[in-house]
Amino acid sequence: SAGAKLATTVWEIDLGLYYQYGFDGTPYLQWDDAFVFVLNETDFRQTQLADLTPVLRAVDAGRQPFQTEYVRRHHVGLDAALPVGSFVLRLDAAYQTERVFYASDLSSHVSPTLLVVAAVEFQTGALDEVILFEGVYIRMLEVSPKPLIGYRTESYGGSLIWRWPLFGKLGIDARASVGLAPRMYILQPGLQFASEGFALKLGAIILGGERYSAGWYNRRNTGLFLQARYTF
Repeated sequence: SAGAKLATTVWEIDLGLYYQYGFDGTPYLQWDDAFVFVLNETDFRQTQLADLTPVLRAVDAGRQPFQTEYVRRHHVGLDAALPVGSFVLRLDAAYQTERVFYASDLSSHVSPTLLVVAAVEFQTGALDEVILFEGVYIRMLEVSPKPLIGYRTESYGGSLIWRWPLFGKLGIDARASVGLAPRMYILQPGLQFASEGFALKLGAIILGGERYSAGWYNRRNTGLFLQARYTF
């Protein structure tokens, strides 16, 4: 992989142009047609281990149910940031010649893709006083013939990070992602107690959305969590 970046400041705007030639972060999957046929014809509610013997013997003989590889792509982008008092306005845009997406049957779809992120951040200088909102737009230039998991040809939505003290050593540490196309939500409200390197966070993860969205696909992960951290 190789890359380069050119950065400068014009008036009070920090500008950056960059290029990278390397691998897309999502592996490309190629499924064996016979293996896919067996899975589609199998009713796993009634299947016993003996019914899978032909498949297991084929795997033992060296037949691979699927193969993976990482796709090389060109990545060209720019970023701009402007501080305005306690606010920072930021814009990131990129074009990728190849980007891998997964369809509902876990087959891969590769498309040139345009990505744009616009953000507004409010920060007082304290690490526990941050409010960050991002709007995201992703455009695939080649339409997938199958429904995709988490994406459409045009996908857009927003995300929020809200970290703020309430009283004493107790504060809010919440995150949220909301999709408008496809419609979905991933909410992570939380309360955090922090004192002298020790932090305890109690929160929840709430997911949902329309079919094939990221919230719908991961909806069974909804739950409560307790996180403890000590910094040495």
